[in-house]
Amino acid sequence: MALASLLLSLIAVIRSLIAIAQKRPIIALHKLPTVGRNAAPTSGEASLAAPSVTTQTYLAAIGRRPIPGPAETIDRLIPANHLNPESGVPPRVPWTAAHHHIDRTIAAEGRIGSTYNTGKLTFLNFQDDWRGQFCVVIFKQIYDRVPDGAPERYYLHKTIRGMGPVRLYQNRPQIQVRDINQVEVMP
Repeated sequence: MALASLLLSLIAVIRSLIAIAQKRPIIALHKLPTVGRNAAPTSGEASLAAPSVTTQTYLAAIGRRPIPGPAETIDRLIPANHLNPESGVPPRVPWTAAHHHIDRTIAAEGRIGSTYNTGKLTFLNFQDDWRGQFCVVIFKQIYDRVPDGAPERYYLHKTIRGMGPVRLYQNRPQIQVRDINQVEVMP
């Protein structure tokens, strides 16, 4: 029984990898409890170890059990932009969680607490103590596209959404803005 379940899981994973390679949407991920055995008993313990419950991720159709049965059809796939944020609108993420999305495109949201203009670029910081914290960096080439030409004044104390890939620069996560459409002032 366990071998059959393992084989079915392996088949589901292989089908999903093929779908990814062919750039087709795949079915959803579900976390389900599985029952296993704890570590093997030592010489003085009973021969049966107590069962342990762990969580494993399975590929599955939304609203279905982990692997559709022979008579079941998959009628709802998760949207492709949920699987691949690059294919649609980037996911909205609070600025405090942006560091978890290095090399992924996101829309980071938050209120700008401090700014600093170096002359070549402007740092939009979400906290007064900005060291090591996520920020949005606006390059000088687009200063003339900011409403008053001074991003350090215009964005200060406003809630913004900065969109783009999160990059690490000198061990600090940031979104680098090279197009003014990457920054939006929220109402």
